[in-house]
Amino acid sequence: MSSTGEGPVLAAGTVVRRTGDEGPEVLLVHRPKYDDWSFPKGKAEPGEHALTTALRETAEETGLAVRLERPLPEQGYTVSGRPKVVRYWLATQLDGRFRPNSEVDEVAWLPLAAARDRLSWQRDAALLDDLAALPGETTALLLVRHAEAVPRDAWDGDDAMRPLTPAGRAQAAALVELLDAYAPTRVVSSDAVRALETVAPLAEDAGLVVEVDPLLSEEGWSAGPGAELLPAALVGDRRTVACSHQQVLPRLLEALCAASPVRPPQAVPPVGGVVALHLHEGRPVAVEEHAPGGC
Repeated sequence: MSSTGEGPVLAAGTVVRRTGDEGPEVLLVHRPKYDDWSFPKGKAEPGEHALTTALRETAEETGLAVRLERPLPEQGYTVSGRPKVVRYWLATQLDGRFRPNSEVDEVAWLPLAAARDRLSWQRDAALLDDLAALPGETTALLLVRHAEAVPRDAWDGDDAMRPLTPAGRAQAAALVELLDAYAPTRVVSSDAVRALETVAPLAEDAGLVVEVDPLLSEEGWSAGPGAELLPAALVGDRRTVACSHQQVLPRLLEALCAASPVRPPQAVPPVGGVVALHLHEGRPVAVEEHAPGGC
């Protein structure tokens, strides 16, 4: 994701929510340069992923470290004759405190109705509309297709033992920052080496132990009752990363979304790609896709 070049200016931000005495409250920021009240956001740095932009800009403007939740409606408008696209996520504060800085001199936690009155831009009200339409908490289920592995025809041993290529190891390392944005609390993987190596850097970074579930493997899904057992095993109150394979992920997504208005992606994620399902009461209410290193 880059904000340079001839295309639109790309930016990202968050709507940070907390539970107040009278219901949900959201965090607004005041920018003295524009004398406006809005949500924390900012332009992407060259090559920066949108998730990283949202976290970085929120931290820079508010001093808060946050966890991203479900995506909110994207905004598109024109600034100085050039189109601008801003992606937003609902977010939860993890730690930190506000200190006035060069961009923001004041922040305010406000109930939704008061926030709507305080906002300077009508387009920001659409974010509150979306939040009000689905006020409940969600839990992220992050489905990862394993990173690039040594090709089957170049491997003489057991297929389950095929390792990642150097490019695949780089993809696995890049996934750490992307998936850390959701602060996962559980990592599950196929028993294939290429899947285990994909999530090993993330698990180490987060201090988690990788749970091995053979049903996430190609052989395990085909030989066992994967469609009946695996979706329920992945749905819960923990933010879960699950690493699987090209043949398994479409069927798993179809099973997870069967009783939901959310439709699964039509295309299989690329190697190292992520499909993030956001679950409310066990049912997907939002879905987003992230290519490795993409926007």
